[in-house]
Amino acid sequence: MEAWRVSPSNPPGVARRLRRLAGRLAREAALYPHMVQTGVKGRVLFLPSDAPVQSSLLRAYEVAKSLRPMGWSVLVVPKHLSLAQRRRVIGAWRPDVLFVQQSRHPLNRVEYLGDIPFLYDLDDADFVDPEFEASMQALARQADAVICGSRHIRDWAAQYSSRTEVVWTGTPLPPDSRFIPAHTERKPLVVWAQTNPAKYLAELAFVTEVMEQVAASRPGTALRLYDWREAEDDPRLERLRRAGVSLELLPAMPYDLFLESLGDTAVGLSAIRTVTPFSRGKSFGKVLGYLSARTPVICSDEADHACLFDNSSGVVSNDAAVWVAAILRLIDDPAAREAIADAADVKFRANLTTEVAAQSISSILETVLASRRPKPDVARAASSLGSQEGT
Repeated sequence: MEAWRVSPSNPPGVARRLRRLAGRLAREAALYPHMVQTGVKGRVLFLPSDAPVQSSLLRAYEVAKSLRPMGWSVLVVPKHLSLAQRRRVIGAWRPDVLFVQQSRHPLNRVEYLGDIPFLYDLDDADFVDPEFEASMQALARQADAVICGSRHIRDWAAQYSSRTEVVWTGTPLPPDSRFIPAHTERKPLVVWAQTNPAKYLAELAFVTEVMEQVAASRPGTALRLYDWREAEDDPRLERLRRAGVSLELLPAMPYDLFLESLGDTAVGLSAIRTVTPFSRGKSFGKVLGYLSARTPVICSDEADHACLFDNSSGVVSNDAAVWVAAILRLIDDPAAREAIADAADVKFRANLTTEVAAQSISSILETVLASRRPKPDVARAASSLGSQEGT
């Protein structure tokens, strides 16, 4: 049969819709062969808000992958599926519990979840946005447990749920095959790996203030930015250049390539300024990448940073002068950076890997399912009653 093609009677808009439909159907079909999993602890259906990027990658896709060896059967529903497709998958697989990751997906709403137990996972302060506030409150009220990426998120969720748990976002451990350069082999390069940094006005102003002072003492110090979406001659970049900062702009990239790209950096910055309500909900973010690359971290004393780092494993402060002094001390001292990286690696492996996060979530899942299942004596009584009614 002749292939369907764009023509006056089949305009491009129709072609796009047909391709999207075909893509959604193919993604749904790909799930069914995986329904034969035999995890003894139960079936968990993940509903991420996005494709496998950023928090959907780390808190849904990667966690799901780590739960399988722990005895769980797991499916991850791609964001592209329609409500009807989600319902077909649920009907065919009959999951024991749903894992609702964030509320940014329009189908991640209470009214679409039915009566299946669910965990609600959130790691950003989207509740400050009126578009999400009501739906997030409803999910938090109805969830069997709310999993929170930071203490600030937990404090919000505790208003609506009696079962809240802080589970920090984790990242996979670097594979043994991945080469991580020693600090003696690295450039004196500072990195601020914030996604779309031009949007973070207060943080960008703070980093600019710090780097201007660093360049005053050490002209030509290099600063790497990722995902700069404005013009390269933007006045904010020109200000840094005039101060003597050498800028390196890299595009956004897949997470594995991003981690690999950090292997030549000397110091990683994580700035959080809580003048904006959304920033109060931030957690470790790009700190995970720095730790994975063994890049020493200088971070704001916000979110949960001080719960992880101490004086031997990182620098935690809101004082620009402390940041400047730390950068100048570390950038030309590979031995000091290596010592900090060693101390931070211990904390990283104990607190911020995907496996650690998955272990916490596995425990929460077990508790939720145990509380939902009838106790043995109740089940026996119900069975006995059913037998009597049938006679």
